[in-house]
Amino acid sequence: MTTLAIDIHKSFGPQVHIRGKLDVPADGYQVTALLGASGSGKTTILRCVAGLEVPQQGTIRFGPELWFDAARGKCVPPQRRRVGLVFQDYALFPHLNVQRNIAFGLRGLSRQQRRKRVEAMLELFDLGGLEHRYPHQLSGGQQQRVALARALAPNPRLLLLDEPLSSLDAPLRARLRREMTARLAQLNIPVLWVTHDRQEVLEVAQHVAVMDQGQVQQWGSKDEVFLRPANLRVARIVGMENLPSATIRGVHNGRVQVQLGQLSLEVPAPPQQQLTPGQQVHLCVPTGAIELLPPEAAPATAQVLEVQSRGPWLWLRVALGVELECWLPRHRAAELVPEPGKRLGIALAAEQLHLVARQ
Repeated sequence: MTTLAIDIHKSFGPQVHIRGKLDVPADGYQVTALLGASGSGKTTILRCVAGLEVPQQGTIRFGPELWFDAARGKCVPPQRRRVGLVFQDYALFPHLNVQRNIAFGLRGLSRQQRRKRVEAMLELFDLGGLEHRYPHQLSGGQQQRVALARALAPNPRLLLLDEPLSSLDAPLRARLRREMTARLAQLNIPVLWVTHDRQEVLEVAQHVAVMDQGQVQQWGSKDEVFLRPANLRVARIVGMENLPSATIRGVHNGRVQVQLGQLSLEVPAPPQQQLTPGQQVHLCVPTGAIELLPPEAAPATAQVLEVQSRGPWLWLRVALGVELECWLPRHRAAELVPEPGKRLGIALAAEQLHLVARQ
């Protein structure tokens, strides 16, 4: 299996250190997202892979090819790595029209070959009729498609995307996400996608590396990272809705007995964590693991603190010794009649819960 193996350390002065270590699948179309807040180091990792930044330590390999090795003083220049790169602001050449922007990287081809390749990109990205327009004459979505077409025209082996949709409004972002992924799947190319948007990761990625304070905090499949965060930082970055404190009551045969407010639960033991009775931990409780019921049909009750209408759903904040956020389909509101001060039955799906150590 071909992988992009990254193991680097890049410093910017004595205070800023970026460390990245992960193996990105690079066989065919797969999207690996680098997720984190601004300043977490994700764009630096991307630029090091592209060859635009040079780390002080480490290595970068693409399959059998060594692109960078600090110890040997080896650094393959960007043009020889054969990667496509789309910047956050697209970086289109303002003095070139769409056709010439797309053709810019097609050096070494005959005029006829360049023309055919540009025509193929114009068709793939639905840019027909725009080839003679200049960047300032295009909408934001059209500029984004031109930037993608330019990056992909030379047939790169890897596509690097740096917040490619962040400058667009929300409805256009959602539509272009779907269009982009459909077109990239046709080209069967691996993608490393930098973003701070959790929803973007959930929609486009198969693998996720979560970055915080210059380090990869967790790396794995999308489901593993979002449902089983490695620590409290990752849980917050991926948007885990509820992280209440809980108390360990016992550990036996891969199961952990925990006390969460009024609820006693038995949840899966997290791997490679030493847990002892009496220890305080955080319990990751996705809203999808919470079920609200009539009081007589549940193992515990919770008091409703707040109710907000959110279209076809009601958002509730409830208390059962700890506070939890949860969602209730509107069609069940007539049955349960949730309102502040009322007590409702509550049950948690134990297999969907996950323990993380307190920090």
